[in-house]
Amino acid sequence: MKRNKRFLIVVLLLIFIRINSQVKIESTDNLKCRIENSGQSYVGKTLQSFLTNIGMDIKMVTYERINEGKDYDITLLFITKKEYNKLRSQKILPARVVIYFEDNQQTRRAYDSLEQYGYVENEKIPYFLDQLKNLLIKDIRGSEDAIMK
Repeated sequence: MKRNKRFLIVVLLLIFIRINSQVKIESTDNLKCRIENSGQSYVGKTLQSFLTNIGMDIKMVTYERINEGKDYDITLLFITKKEYNKLRSQKILPARVVIYFEDNQQTRRAYDSLEQYGYVENEKIPYFLDQLKNLLIKDIRGSEDAIMK
């Protein structure tokens, strides 16, 4: 009897893991479509409004401080730096969401505090995004070149 209970628990656990991984892959495969369909509804709204509805775990954010007159953007990635480097070594550009901000004084002021370029991951992400949460979105683009793990 005890053996049957253990077997049942193992089977249920395996089913749960399988279902969970399928849901994550499905949400990854639909990333670009979701961004194209709903991303434009966030144009003119704050980054915070987008972040509250993205529904995916952001594991890394990259940014580049660029010269005035060019786009201000961040890239949201759903994999770690280690996973990113592994995919890039295989010449695969990982799935990502690029958010472009309006060029205004508030955006320039927020970007002035950043280093020239870089990335943020792990527990630093919420603090970093909090600094940019009130910036107005100019455009959003999604890509699903690789399946996220």
